[in-house]
Amino acid sequence: MEINKDFTMGYCRVGTIISDFKQQDNELQYFNQAIEKDGNCYYSFMCREISIKLQKSILNIVQPIITEASYITILEKKIKHYMTIIKQSNLIQMTTTYHTRGNFYQIIGEKEKAQIDYNKAIQFDPNNALTYYSRGKQNYTQYKMSFVLNYKGKALNDYDKAIQLDQNHAYTYYNRAILYQHTGECYKTLNGFNQALNINPIFVNAFQGKGLLLQDLQQYEEAIICIDKIISLNSNHIDAYFNKGFIQNIIQQILQNN
Repeated sequence: MEINKDFTMGYCRVGTIISDFKQQDNELQYFNQAIEKDGNCYYSFMCREISIKLQKSILNIVQPIITEASYITILEKKIKHYMTIIKQSNLIQMTTTYHTRGNFYQIIGEKEKAQIDYNKAIQFDPNNALTYYSRGKQNYTQYKMSFVLNYKGKALNDYDKAIQLDQNHAYTYYNRAILYQHTGECYKTLNGFNQALNINPIFVNAFQGKGLLLQDLQQYEEAIICIDKIISLNSNHIDAYFNKGFIQNIIQQILQNN
């Protein structure tokens, strides 16, 4: 079993439970490893000192203190539980490492390496919504560059999976909406922006995307409402002022023609 090298208390807790079996060599091994990882962990020092003193005090006792089989079974379950915690901590660490490195690869344009790392992260933790979200963005980028429909399908599947695992991540709804918009699915796009804004009502990019879409749908008054919201959130948003002026000019021309 691989153990998270930074999980100090994991070593210490396993040591305290093994101590109930009177296996001093094993328990001291865990206490020593805990102290090696964190020289300021007073609890590990205390447990090790107690273990040493207790062993000295019972050197002449032959009869084991613990003989009841049911109690030993309980202790074995506790050991298995804490071993599971250590293993899970390690899996989380590995998932985060591959995910983070994948993000860096994506930033510098190493798309294939990013894809490999995201896939690896998902292997370690298939229920991590953020990894699916990041891989979805990567697949969408590949789709925009190549227009290969396979990448579009992969991106959509990743966004759907991310939302299934975490329904409160506004950026996933937003990026899925952008994907729908890129393929001309206007009403799915609008629904995606609305879902993102329901989660994060100050999401400027979602208001901007929604406003531009409403403008394309010739729903000018609703578009201006979105733009005004952007300006209220960011008074220095130049594009918002430009788009508002552009739409107002369209409305004025429509009124003049009527």
